[in-house]
Amino acid sequence: MVERRNVKAALTADDEGLAFVFGAKRTSAKDIEVAVAQIAPKTISTQLVHTSFTFAPNKQPYRHFYDQSQIEAWAKGEIAKNGIRSALWVRPHPEKSEEYELIAGMRRLMAAKALDLPEVPVRIFELDDASAYQAMRAENRDREEPTPLEDLDGTLNLLAIRLEIPISSVISLLYRMDNEARGKVSKQTVLDSPDAKIVEEVFADSGVSWQSFLSSRLRLLKLPPEILNAIRESKMQYTKALEVAKVKDSELRQMLLDEAISQSLSTVDIKARIQKLKANEPDQVTVISRLENAVKLLRKSKALEEPRCIRQLEKIIEQMEKLAR
Repeated sequence: MVERRNVKAALTADDEGLAFVFGAKRTSAKDIEVAVAQIAPKTISTQLVHTSFTFAPNKQPYRHFYDQSQIEAWAKGEIAKNGIRSALWVRPHPEKSEEYELIAGMRRLMAAKALDLPEVPVRIFELDDASAYQAMRAENRDREEPTPLEDLDGTLNLLAIRLEIPISSVISLLYRMDNEARGKVSKQTVLDSPDAKIVEEVFADSGVSWQSFLSSRLRLLKLPPEILNAIRESKMQYTKALEVAKVKDSELRQMLLDEAISQSLSTVDIKARIQKLKANEPDQVTVISRLENAVKLLRKSKALEEPRCIRQLEKIIEQMEKLAR
């Protein structure tokens, strides 16, 4: 049994309503809007807002990728003229007195820093880790549809917080629930457990079943690790990374990935390079045909009479035998 961690509640009387909204079932965007409106915005120094995300299991923002050039263009074209009209969501920083931790508003904060704005508008919430993460997830999902991998990571993070177990244990729990639901195990021990009830509550809030999530989202974890890391580390956009993942050869895939990141290749450029790789990639029939022809040529030539050539052929055969194992 995984040891659970205690989440310290930090709710004031004024914020209990907001925490309830983020923790309630089937919360609508209107419910959140009404609850948030009860917290008056104020202006604080930009330098006091930190992107530490200590409340998130992976210590990362909800979004995987932020295009710096697009944010700078948006900052100069919109923020510089009209200012930041929607306040950032923050909470008191758990480790820095009189400073704050960002909950939602990463793009707005990056735009403010790009313009060297001395202050930003914020709404300050006294939220525990679970409520802070739910608030971040709700605000981001309301603004823009997450990518499938963002939805995967966001859901796993939320489940990890609610269940108070590591993400790896969350994944294991989902698969165990699935095995029981499919009748693959003789004794049912998980589906009726308190943890399973929490899982069902989280998915009831999002409007999808955990079975659907398992089949449509968890399979993304089967993508090559370097592809997942590139997306999660904000090195590459999700759609571009999926194109690179189509290259089956691991060495060629890594080379293309490095090139795509270093040169900021577009999706069109990546597809063109993949087509070029496929055109130069020999298939199985071609390799076998060339091998058979090479053996025929060797038998007709005088190479087998030369000790030096025989030694070279022995090394080649050893390499082939290793590949065949």
